[in-house]
Amino acid sequence: MVSQWRKKAGEGGDSGPFSENPNELSRRTFEEGSSSSSDPAFVGLCRVLIGLSVLLLLGLAALVGFTVRSDIDWDASVVKVESGDEIPRESGSSAGEANLEGLRLDLSQLNDQGLVGPADGLRALSYEFCIPAVEAHVREVEAIDATIAIQRSSPGRIGCGEGEYLAIGHTQQADFRGVLAQLSNLPYVDGIEEAHFE
Repeated sequence: MVSQWRKKAGEGGDSGPFSENPNELSRRTFEEGSSSSSDPAFVGLCRVLIGLSVLLLLGLAALVGFTVRSDIDWDASVVKVESGDEIPRESGSSAGEANLEGLRLDLSQLNDQGLVGPADGLRALSYEFCIPAVEAHVREVEAIDATIAIQRSSPGRIGCGEGEYLAIGHTQQADFRGVLAQLSNLPYVDGIEEAHFE
């Protein structure tokens, strides 16, 4: 019965499934299915990918434009000091090796806690210096020395001039020699003197 059906299908020309070579049928089916350019899903996916690419390129261009137009100083040696920031000490500026040029006070009389005087009357040694009347400098010295008090209207005994602030600190703090070395090495600090209060 199957052989009769095959015979009839063969006589019918192109009307049956076995009328052509099976390899030819597979090749033609593959070619018809591979024309995905007219497939709406494929076209939609291509549009989405192109849109994403355009957005990425626009974002990259905006980032480059911002970087070029901004006034960012990329020099790592320039650091803006904010209030409360800790300034790292240079290697070799420990208490034993501190560069104390510009100090006009005697640190040899101080103990390790930064105190001077007899055992029953130890006190901190106070010092004063002038800085330019610039808030960035105020923040910088305050970041170096937590004991600093800024006097904006008093010249002090050191005699701060017009356009200068008086800075007063004391030695009762950790690593006071290192702190004094950092202060005396600031380019706008001419000298640090002992402060005498009356």
